[in-house]
Amino acid sequence: MVASVLELTPRTLNVFKILNARVPIIRFKNSAVNLNCDISAQAMDSIKMTELLYLYSVCDPRVKLLMAGIKQWAINCNLTSSGEQQKPTTIGLVAMLIFFLQTRSPPVIPTLKKMQSLARTTEMFYIDNIVYGLPSDPNSIPRSQNTESTENLLHGFFQFYSEFDFKTKA
Repeated sequence: MVASVLELTPRTLNVFKILNARVPIIRFKNSAVNLNCDISAQAMDSIKMTELLYLYSVCDPRVKLLMAGIKQWAINCNLTSSGEQQKPTTIGLVAMLIFFLQTRSPPVIPTLKKMQSLARTTEMFYIDNIVYGLPSDPNSIPRSQNTESTENLLHGFFQFYSEFDFKTKA
């Protein structure tokens, strides 16, 4: 049903289902932003991660630009993996970006703990027997006091991880 709706959605191309994968997905391309997308409705953690990324991108427009830019850079440089290669996945790079943005001074986006404190009781959920919460209203998320440009943040991301000690901190 989701694939059928996507096929009728403007600017959505090349919709196809991959149902025999470990996690079945629907893959399509959004021509408005020239972005390839995968959707899975099976895994709660994937759904909530998507919701979290949406909230971050709505609460600060720089986040969406940085996510798209870093993902495209990694794809263009053949640095990402969708299989069992020893390369990071695009979601791994996005997680690195989130950590970087949360550790700026002042932070660009709130931590997951802060997001949970903004959630109402009805917005709580469990993943692997751990309770989490995300506010359903993006307007409830305080705006960042960080005024760095998107360009400076992108440069800072690469600088941060060029000096990051992955052996002891990852």
